[in-house]
Amino acid sequence: MKNIFTKYVFILSIISLLVTLPLTPISAAPKFTNPIRIYVEDKEIKPTVSPVLKGGRVYVEFRSIALALGFAFKYDTANQVITAGSEDISFKIDIKNGTTYIDGKLYEFNSEEPMTIASGSNTLVMIHLFNATDYTYADYNGANRTVTISENLWREPRTSDFRSIRLVIEQFFKSTYDNATITKYEVSPSWGAATVWVDAKIPKNETMLLNHLLHTEFQLERQEDNQWVIQEMYSKTEYLDYKSLARKEVEVPEPDKSSIKRVITSYFKALDEKNAEAIVSLISSDETKEELLKYYNWEFQREMSKNTGYKVDEQPIIVTYNSDESMVYTVFSIKEKVSENPVHFRGYYLLPIVKAPDGKWYLSSDNEIMLGYEKLSN
Repeated sequence: MKNIFTKYVFILSIISLLVTLPLTPISAAPKFTNPIRIYVEDKEIKPTVSPVLKGGRVYVEFRSIALALGFAFKYDTANQVITAGSEDISFKIDIKNGTTYIDGKLYEFNSEEPMTIASGSNTLVMIHLFNATDYTYADYNGANRTVTISENLWREPRTSDFRSIRLVIEQFFKSTYDNATITKYEVSPSWGAATVWVDAKIPKNETMLLNHLLHTEFQLERQEDNQWVIQEMYSKTEYLDYKSLARKEVEVPEPDKSSIKRVITSYFKALDEKNAEAIVSLISSDETKEELLKYYNWEFQREMSKNTGYKVDEQPIIVTYNSDESMVYTVFSIKEKVSENPVHFRGYYLLPIVKAPDGKWYLSSDNEIMLGYEKLSN
């Protein structure tokens, strides 16, 4: 009987102990045991205050994020105001009044949840604050409980981007041309890209007879490493004071001088007469005679070409010369032969002339330069 009574007392004691233990419902148990992790520009940071998930919104410590993004940060203890930002964007968080400003404008998120959770300099902000600008982007992945915040790659260029773009353009001209001077510079930014229009003055040198302006359009794109790279470019050359070449004739032995100028005048005479055979006989080219004849015969059958007359307006001027090549400044006019209102232009060219192994001079099909043109009265 004693053993039975002892066992009964023991069981009652256990029941009594269980009754006095606090009962915790299953629903009240923590849903997550792992903390929310924060990555800024792909690097994990450890803020002073841990992120908070409240009302379905994620709050992160603003100070740590701002500093990780490279922003300046200041906390006015007396007025309880946080200011932060860069040369492109500014944030102001008035803790006392519970208001947030971006670039001086009040920012309000369409939510019943507050934008900030005040804690002095360690105030937490809803991550949506970083999506309120074109410069930063924030996202929360609930599956792995991570917040990612970064600069927005496909944003319009920042002030620092404009400096980088200018540096890329200047380096291009420095590496391509001697002593180039940028005289005009315009930038049109877009998301992750920019179009730049540049005028650059290129001084003449031993091979370039004239100062000229290079009108260039650059297409640039921002890379993932935030570097700007030229993707495409289009250039047009404007030659300056090209008519001065009429006074720049160089010394040439008389036989070569006569032969070179005869090639020029004979070429334009053949053009005027639509004489393909005569033209081909004056040209040095990598193309075969048959290919050239086919081209000019086809060209002269076109209605526009049939009605076009050519004439050398000024004596050709030899502006460079050596024993086997020269450049000739040539002024000629183009005029419709049959028209009530004939089109009449004057063209200014540098035409290359080369001496072949047979000792004769020929018009080269390469490296001719159109210096300019002007419309003449009808």
